[in-house]
Amino acid sequence: MGIRGGHGVRRDRGESTVQKTYRWIRELDEELGGVGRQESYQVLRGFLQTLRDRLIVDEAAQLAAQLPMLVRGIYYEGWDPSKAPWKMSADEFRVTVRDEADDASGELVFEGDVAGR
Repeated sequence: MGIRGGHGVRRDRGESTVQKTYRWIRELDEELGGVGRQESYQVLRGFLQTLRDRLIVDEAAQLAAQLPMLVRGIYYEGWDPSKAPWKMSADEFRVTVRDEADDASGELVFEGDVAGR
């Protein structure tokens, strides 16, 4: 249950969107073996955007509605719904996530088959 803030904005009780986003990044960092906050952010971004591009527009919007506000911004960044969905195999999905994370950071984030986790 939420409360209404100023100007009709709904604010959730409990964790703020910033706290939720940092928690997601921290948990991903732990799952990836302590690669660092920036690298974990890049992996989260690469995964969410690759998944988004794979979904039909309605499914992409339904998923976005469940994300914390800051994560939702990451998810929608650069999206062109007129090009959705992109067809890809599971292997192509893993490679795309890896490449997106690596390209965004300018460094190799994934080594081996970490992208397949």
